[in-house]
Amino acid sequence: AATMSALPTRQAEPPRLAGFGAAGIDRIHRYTNMLRLVCLERLKEHGKFSDEDIQDYKRFLAIRASVAESVNPEAMLLSPTDDMDAVWHAHLLDTRSYKTTCELLLGKNGFIHHDPYPVKDPAVRSARRALLMAIWKSAFPDAAKPKNGWGGDPNAAQHYIERLTGRKRRRPTDA
Repeated sequence: AATMSALPTRQAEPPRLAGFGAAGIDRIHRYTNMLRLVCLERLKEHGKFSDEDIQDYKRFLAIRASVAESVNPEAMLLSPTDDMDAVWHAHLLDTRSYKTTCELLLGKNGFIHHDPYPVKDPAVRSARRALLMAIWKSAFPDAAKPKNGWGGDPNAAQHYIERLTGRKRRRPTDA
């Protein structure tokens, strides 16, 4: 069994997910169906998220839970889009809802962890997003690719703060 310290963290190519195939895709579909029971309307109000943002986040969560169940540490190698991450942060702040959602997917005490430290290397982040997109296309071939937040936006942090909080980011010079 691989440990977190044994996992490559600075690679340009997406890793292959050993043991993740048709069974993994079936789990993603099962989790996606389960997430239909989860009401995240309050997140739409909190972060001004659209129905599409919430649906993309739920699909990401289903993928993340499925990968976590099948190959565990490699789940950390999936990076959400900036928009998915904004919804995820808002959901994490509603701790009861987040805990209930995780346990719905992974059973009692199940939890999908969020790494709050962003990957600074653009090649690594790109590879992690490429891995997510490859799984996304396999699991949801008829679904549109998530529109926003796949990188390349120099103002991504500002947009992220505005979407999450509804207000502009304060910089030290804005005091």
